[in-house]
Amino acid sequence: MSVQTYHVIGLLSGSSLDGTDLAFLRFDVDLSDPKLLQGWSILGCKTVPYSTEWVDRLKKLPSGTAKELVIADTELGHYYGALINDFIQGHPSIKPDLISSHGHTIFHFPHLRTTTQIGDGAAIVSQTNIDTVTQLRSIDVAYGAQGAPLAPLGDRYLFPGYTFYLNLGGIANITASIDDRQVAFDICTCNQIFNGLARLIGKEYDHNGELAASGKVNTELLKILQADEYHALPFPKSLDNTWSQEHQVIPAVQFEDTVENKLCTGVEFVAIEIAKACELLNNGQQTSHRSIFITGGGALNSYLISRMMHYSPDIEFILPSKQVIEYKEVSFIALAGLWRILGIPNLFASVTGAPKDTVNGAWYKCS
Repeated sequence: MSVQTYHVIGLLSGSSLDGTDLAFLRFDVDLSDPKLLQGWSILGCKTVPYSTEWVDRLKKLPSGTAKELVIADTELGHYYGALINDFIQGHPSIKPDLISSHGHTIFHFPHLRTTTQIGDGAAIVSQTNIDTVTQLRSIDVAYGAQGAPLAPLGDRYLFPGYTFYLNLGGIANITASIDDRQVAFDICTCNQIFNGLARLIGKEYDHNGELAASGKVNTELLKILQADEYHALPFPKSLDNTWSQEHQVIPAVQFEDTVENKLCTGVEFVAIEIAKACELLNNGQQTSHRSIFITGGGALNSYLISRMMHYSPDIEFILPSKQVIEYKEVSFIALAGLWRILGIPNLFASVTGAPKDTVNGAWYKCS
């Protein structure tokens, strides 16, 4: 066995705009072994909150000018580079082989064969002098596929052995294995709704879902959130941040009721849609045991988890360590970048609807 060790920094900007996730990972790879990944670990991680200025700027970009978009792309790349340099200083004994940056999604229009994540890779390289991979969805989207979700990559290689994999980020997505192939899709808006509503009363998020737990479900709002045609579409399918804001966050924010009641309704909506997704993926199969591995910031929302358990009582809920819950996404971003430079597919046709598995990523070399 010939194992090569790689040290990779992953970077991800969440759709809920809570900040930039950074993680330093070690991957032990044997290209002669079908398993490929022999071991891995998170060596360090942190989240850097966005300034109010960056939050406002990123929120406005989808309706901004072309000039504003390209300038933000460059400036965000330099900002990310500076964050990475600060992060590396906290781990002086390890030299990164690679940076894998997802950046921040502004547009995701797979039906138009285009997706836009900003945070210029060339700017990151100019700041760090480290090879950098960005644009981790573009080849798949160019083939007319969804380019999302990326989570099945991590589910396959980092956390094998569960029935379902659920990520509760700004958008909730799920992965499962059906007939020995992975399938996955975005379910619905998740933390984007909760955070948008919490900000109405000056909070960044609803801690543990405490506000939601104190409210009551508004059936009229619940019907509005459930009514969108996206929920009835077959998979593969994926959601755009702009769609989430326009179709679900803004209607919830503008609806006339208390914040507590609207948060309670949002949680109920997400829990119901997740239960539907699990049943859809189960496809009527009679199984003796089903498990769901849950990560993402929403996994720390205890009220949401309790409502999910209510609607899916026959599924075992697996909540890993807080570090894994918070940094699973950025871990598979790091792996996706490494797979790019090794020429290994990082998006799967069975997940995205592409004609073949694809190797995605623009590779910026420092020399």
